[in-house]
Amino acid sequence: MADVRTTRLRNDEQRLRQLVAANPARLAILSTQGHPPHTYEILFRVRGIVGWDLRGPRFGSEHRAIIRLPAAYPSAGVSAEVVFRTPLLHPHVFSSGAVCMGYSRSVSEFLDLFVARVYNVIRWDPALMNPLSPADTTCLRRFQRGEVRTPLDEPLLLPSEAPAKPTITWMDQ
Repeated sequence: MADVRTTRLRNDEQRLRQLVAANPARLAILSTQGHPPHTYEILFRVRGIVGWDLRGPRFGSEHRAIIRLPAAYPSAGVSAEVVFRTPLLHPHVFSSGAVCMGYSRSVSEFLDLFVARVYNVIRWDPALMNPLSPADTTCLRRFQRGEVRTPLDEPLLLPSEAPAKPTITWMDQ
């Protein structure tokens, strides 16, 4: 019988693959580590800010991140760790690429919803802005001054929101 962590990791993998299948133009799993996986390299295809120049923000549309589920995951208060491997500027992204995802993680937040939240960070979803806990104060000031029109892109389609596949029924006449 599998322990709690192994069962959760299997469920997380299945749910994440469903999210990717519902959003093939927006998400891709590039690689995994572990059986079941505890580390994922994810490609996010979403408009995000990769730099600033005199004219304002410079945008990029492909962002690679490593998401690692620590050994104590899914215990309460233990969250996945996210580090971007490509440039990304956001009030909650450190210059190292590490992301501050906040303190309010619940055991009931599965990996698919966490990945959707990371996607929303990239697109500067205003609902995820916490001015009391910035990793990049310059980005926060630019957000507060309205230099960035947010959100930058469309949200993901969650599998529960995906349109049902058409069905064929036969009728005898």
